[in-house]
This record gives sequence, C-alpha cells and structure tokens, in this order.
Amino acid sequence: MDAAGFSAWCAWYDAACAPVLPDTPSTDWDLCWTSDLPRAKRTAECLHDAVACETPLLREVPFGVVASGGTLPLMVWQGLARIAWWSGHASQPETRRQTRARAAAVADVVLGDDRLAHRPDARVLIVAHGLFMHVLATELRRRGFRGGLPLRPAGGVPYELVRP
Repeated sequence: MDAAGFSAWCAWYDAACAPVLPDTPSTDWDLCWTSDLPRAKRTAECLHDAVACETPLLREVPFGVVASGGTLPLMVWQGLARIAWWSGHASQPETRRQTRARAAAVADVVLGDDRLAHRPDARVLIVAHGLFMHVLATELRRRGFRGGLPLRPAGGVPYELVRP
C-alpha cells in the first residue's frame, strides 16, 4: 500500500469493532476504564458486566506516515511508524514524552477515582491497546505496582498488575 492507503487503514482500524470474545473468563472487577475506540469498548463489554468509564486517554499511540513515496506492506508501514515514534521523528502525531504524560494522566485519574478511595484492594480493569498498555504498565510499575505484559499482548486477555 502507499502512504494514503496506510492513512486510510489507520482510520479504518480505529473505527473497527472487535468481535465478541468467546468463553471469556469472568473476573469480578470493581471498576472498568476503557479506551473510547469501538474495539476496546466491545472488549470491555465482554470482560465487565457494568458500564465502563470511557476515555480517549487510553487510545493506542497513533501511527503517522513516515514517508510519502512508494508502496510497502502494511507491517512495514506499522514498523516504520513505531521506529519513528521511538526515535522522536517529527512524522508522528504524538511524541514518546506526550505518550508517557498521557499514561501518567490515566494513572492519576484511575488511582484518584473517588469510588476507590476506601477500597485499596479494588480490582480495576483497564482496557487499552498494545503499545499504550506497555507505556501505562511502565507508569504503574513506577508507582509501585508489580507485574508485566508479554511483548505482544493478546486481545481480550486480562494481564494483572498488582499494588503490594
């Protein structure tokens, strides 16, 4: 695909809805926060029985077109965009610093939620997207949480980070 095709794919993917998850393990979550993108909202509905709090702060790190000429496979466009994000290339809509600040804002909002004030043992489900989940997990570990994620987290699978 060319650069315009990659941009169109990015818009399509953000609007795409995830399939209903089969036989999803039910865990008792006290609260759920989710990205406002359709695929995350659908995942939240499959994993949590109550209404989730939606926020654009949990959206995936956006892809930007690195170069406008030529055609490349989708995975190459994605890889170039992630390398460009990592290296601070101006082609990316969000810098690493901005992504880390967004993760810190999510942590502030979720951990400061009044519904959790008297519940240090509350279980909170956060439904986000691959790379952003890693940035958020790093922020939560910086704040004392323990746990991790696989390099490529599977969709619809809860990964646990625990505050000791």
